[in-house]
Amino acid sequence: MEPRAPERFPRVDADGHLHNPGEWNAAVADELARRRGIALTPAHWVVLDALREYYFHFGSVPSVDSICRFFGDRREHVRGLFGTCLDAWLIAGLPNPGDVERARLRLM
Repeated sequence: MEPRAPERFPRVDADGHLHNPGEWNAAVADELARRRGIALTPAHWVVLDALREYYFHFGSVPSVDSICRFFGDRREHVRGLFGTCLDAWLIAGLPNPGDVERARLRLM
């Protein structure tokens, strides 16, 4: 059964990032992805879970190369799934990383 959009969607900032990453769940991720024209698959969930784990462990944005090395794949793997690393970050429900990191994630 697919998660349904939450009845009360968590607050997001002007860029679409959740104000409170603790309000993220599968239904929220599905809705954030839907808003970007992405249908989440098991491959997406592996990346989303890894991003969240990395962020909550280290408190920072991982480089796309580290993400891809973790999966034993090329940079195009994440791009192929999400379009940009910024979209993956946003769908993972992580906070707005700031202008500099947003620009870097957009290019990855």
